[in-house]
Amino acid sequence: MAILKAVESMLQTLGDVPVNLKFLFDGEEEIGSPSLPGFIEKNRDLLKVDSVVTLDAGFDPSGRPFVWLGNSGLLSVDITSQGAKWDLHSSRARLVMNPAWRLIWALSTIKDRDENVLIEGFCDQAKPPSVEESKLLDEFPWNDQEQKDALGIDNFLLGVGGRNALERLLFQPTCSVTGITSGYSGAGQKAVLPSRAQAKLEFRLVPFQDPDDILRKLRNHLAANGFGDLTVSVIAKTEPATTSLSSKVSRAAIKAASDVYGLAPVVKPRHEGSGRQGTWIASRLRVDGLLTGVGPPRWQGHAPNEFITVEHYLNGIRYVASIIHEYGR
Repeated sequence: MAILKAVESMLQTLGDVPVNLKFLFDGEEEIGSPSLPGFIEKNRDLLKVDSVVTLDAGFDPSGRPFVWLGNSGLLSVDITSQGAKWDLHSSRARLVMNPAWRLIWALSTIKDRDENVLIEGFCDQAKPPSVEESKLLDEFPWNDQEQKDALGIDNFLLGVGGRNALERLLFQPTCSVTGITSGYSGAGQKAVLPSRAQAKLEFRLVPFQDPDDILRKLRNHLAANGFGDLTVSVIAKTEPATTSLSSKVSRAAIKAASDVYGLAPVVKPRHEGSGRQGTWIASRLRVDGLLTGVGPPRWQGHAPNEFITVEHYLNGIRYVASIIHEYGR
């Protein structure tokens, strides 16, 4: 709405806008935008643009606007281990393979206790921060204690802190178990030998890792370690993307934020998330793009109690109008 009202205001006061604008509304963002890749491929002529901006973000806790120049990649899969055709009495575990144990053993080959992903070639395409990105990391207002308090934890993995923690968050690919399901998990005992076990695995990727390449390497890894019988099904995948700080759209957003809010924005080399938004769409269209937003500090984005204030909404309209104005220059 801030985007629409900004354009409406410019038309009413100026009679026109200084650039051509195209609006793309995605109603599936919360479920990974599954229709968007196909839509983009079918409508490349309609979607010819020079830059892309998404406004689905909020402010830094310090009260400064955010500008993200990229996004992490994602590969999310289900890994399924199948045993007997149906659940059996647990006494049969002496004779019948337990798919839960088999799944656990398979998962233990993928990542070690030092957070190393053990899939051969997993990090081959991952690139360290560029000179430009390193400078942004140096300038980023990262506070270990604020982050820990917000996450409800006492320590970061491997004891990292400061700039190293920020770099790990944005530039270290990883693998996480996001869910495991098998057998009986209710109150009390149930003597069951499960017939099936399933784990949800999520890989967060960085440029220039390819989700399809990681999927192939995962399947090869399982087969090489004796788990070729496990089924790997893709849930979602998103390619990582990045935009230069010196791009026209980056310069326009940074200048607009400074003018409207009186504060230099917090510029982040990329978002640790993996939505198919501005930077991802831009990479598909082979142009520059960014993610910014108008939500207040701690705006609870995507949560049931997400909110905005009238002040941030009205300033957000001004911010969008200023981005358009600066880009037109």
